[in-house]
Amino acid sequence: MRRAGKRAVAIEPDGATVKGAEVCRSLAEAGPVDGVVLLPPAPWNDAAAAFTADALHQAREQGVTALWIYTAGDVAPAVALATRAGFDPTAGQCPCLYIPAAGFPHNLHRWIAQRLGQW
Repeated sequence: MRRAGKRAVAIEPDGATVKGAEVCRSLAEAGPVDGVVLLPPAPWNDAAAAFTADALHQAREQGVTALWIYTAGDVAPAVALATRAGFDPTAGQCPCLYIPAAGFPHNLHRWIAQRLGQW
């Protein structure tokens, strides 16, 4: 996302480093954002549900309207929570597919998905 000129901020309540990314303890601490990419933990369990509910609450408080949900697990439970919270999430697709300047390997992934009619 940074290569595409986007400010990417990881939200980690404990302040832990995330692969060299800028880290904030909450979405409010991050300041105004254009959108949120929610990465619920897999597998889906009570902890994943609590994490997702908290993230959705923070997003709603910040007035976020653009929400992507991407997970290695089943995305359906997170989408159901987001929908009940009033979001219309984009789900199941890597968020970097939507950034034209994201570069490799995302541009290749987008090209393949388009050719296969998946995007």
